[in-house]
Amino acid sequence: MTEAPIVSIKDLNVHLGTSHILHSVSLDITPGEVVALLGTNGSGKSTLVRALTSIIPSTSGRIELFGHRPGPKVPWHRVGYVPQRVTAQSGITASSCEVVASGLLFGRRIRLPKNAMDQAHKALALVHLEDRVHQPLNSMSGGQQQRVLIARALVRNPDLLILDEPVAGVDQPSQEAFAATLTNLVKQGRTIIVVLHELGELEPLITRTVVLRHGRIVHDGPALRATTQHAGPDHEHIHPHDGFVELSSALLPEMGVDQ
Repeated sequence: MTEAPIVSIKDLNVHLGTSHILHSVSLDITPGEVVALLGTNGSGKSTLVRALTSIIPSTSGRIELFGHRPGPKVPWHRVGYVPQRVTAQSGITASSCEVVASGLLFGRRIRLPKNAMDQAHKALALVHLEDRVHQPLNSMSGGQQQRVLIARALVRNPDLLILDEPVAGVDQPSQEAFAATLTNLVKQGRTIIVVLHELGELEPLITRTVVLRHGRIVHDGPALRATTQHAGPDHEHIHPHDGFVELSSALLPEMGVDQ
């Protein structure tokens, strides 16, 4: 018997202003899949995950998470979301532990649980930042800040983890730490959606690749391996250098809650 999809997208269209970004996108993701969304800048990858998490509205089509349309019936505590990399110049003065603990606030919850800091410490240990729990976020490198945001998503112990270019522009130690963290999550059977330009060190973990071009899915199947990714004449070798957002903005959108 086929498992019901955790994520179901049918004929999704998204407009931003006068631009038609996503064109009739349909996609089902079942429990335990590790799906890479690939494509060049402007292909619609980030727009897709932002629509999925209700950060931006869809124009038409249908989105379901855990069998529910976006809204109060969705068990948002089962979803972890990591936005694109933040700038190191962010003005957030809270400690990394405080930022991670804030991930336990969602929906109507306005107070942290009593064990919030213990949970935050454990989440920081997952991304190998247990020695920086009291360090102010604005004194960290960009790669360290991104790992804090990943810990913030993990503190909920989510069943579905959505990551938007998590290793874009971060240093090699941060990339290796992230790959190790993701490996453990995959072993636990988590469902993961990750937006990437290239598979890189995450290649062994990816079970399925979905390639977008001009807002349309042009490939959906088994993971594309390095031989086809780099050797082919049509490969567009792109490394991300833009699209970063301020940390203060990245922490504002909570799934299903308007800013």
